[in-house]
Amino acid sequence: LLICDAGNRRVIQVDPQGGLKWQFGDLFSKQRELSYPRSVDFVVPDRYLVADTGHDRIVEFTDSEMQVRQFGGQDGLFWPRCARRLANDGLLVADARNGRILEIEASGGVVREISEFEIDGRRRPLEDPHDVRLLPNGHLLICDSPHNLVIEVDWSGVAYRSIGERDDVLLKDPHSAQ
Repeated sequence: LLICDAGNRRVIQVDPQGGLKWQFGDLFSKQRELSYPRSVDFVVPDRYLVADTGHDRIVEFTDSEMQVRQFGGQDGLFWPRCARRLANDGLLVADARNGRILEIEASGGVVREISEFEIDGRRRPLEDPHDVRLLPNGHLLICDSPHNLVIEVDWSGVAYRSIGERDDVLLKDPHSAQ
């Protein structure tokens, strides 16, 4: 199990019995190697991808080495809360405080971006997306916490499904969905 332990400024892996198997960061670190890590994903065995939210960056690391993933977008990242590895070694990033979802190619260039969505003919901006996942049909599953919504959208922003606005399923500050 991988855990983003934000308050202790570390990412850890625990074995099936719950014992500490591995960690990056340190409870007693004077310099914050990670600041508010919000998502962790496997890249390959023993290599991990982390949204280092407080440092406005995405990092990959092993137990002995950390590399910042380069990003060549016009605007920098501002509190990226989620980074998911794509099959082509690119990234899917919830660039939260910039209110957008980015697809970033392996070399760091932005392939696609979405910053608004449409429900019932009304366009709304993404405000603070906390999580994003690429679905098998090519759509995106996004948690936009301030809207209290989990939405399935295509890259043009058309919503195919929204969860959180109906009386039987009202959400408040959703952070993750899969």
